[in-house]
Amino acid sequence: MNLDRRYDWSATGPARLNRRAIPDIAVTDHEGRAARFYSDLTQGRLVLIAFTSVLHDAHYPCTAKLAAVRAALDQGPAAMAEIYTLTLDPDRDTPRRWADHARRAGAGRGWRFLHARADDVERLRGALFVSRGAGPESGARSLWRRADVLRMRPERAVMDCSLGLLRYGDEARDIWGGAPVRASAAAIAERLEWLAGACVARARRRRAGPFPPGIA
Repeated sequence: MNLDRRYDWSATGPARLNRRAIPDIAVTDHEGRAARFYSDLTQGRLVLIAFTSVLHDAHYPCTAKLAAVRAALDQGPAAMAEIYTLTLDPDRDTPRRWADHARRAGAGRGWRFLHARADDVERLRGALFVSRGAGPESGARSLWRRADVLRMRPERAVMDCSLGLLRYGDEARDIWGGAPVRASAAAIAERLEWLAGACVARARRRRAGPFPPGIA
């Protein structure tokens, strides 16, 4: 089956994540291909994003879970989904070491291991996983680095769940969610399959004509 992993109704305007910006950082995948995280890899796609490292995987097998998720997705309606695994330790996980880790994990079509500069990784991690426990202060930024988080007042409590949570979403419609790494591969795949089913239904409907205002 020939599956187009990029939908033809991709979002226009600035990058989004429930109305927050997704940093368009420069990344290199395990096969040495350079790309921009938002404009090349995320925009208009159904994606599953994880953060881990070679060392972290030795104690908390995130990558093994993703391998099972990839296999489950390939058997269902979410086969077009892309999985992106980013290293949280780019200094130790050099591009060569990260590529070796990807090969051991069996990364292939639809699953890329991405490497980026440490400060860019923090920007992306903050955008996807760090959320404030209270409403935003006037003029506050929507993206936070780990150093920013540690300096915040206790009443502005935040949570960084990037090592225990997978982020998944349909970027075209700005629908995002999270699934625990500890969840079963079948349960994680089911969430993406639900989104994929909605995407396919929407694509079929769109061929009949444009959506009325406010529905697209």
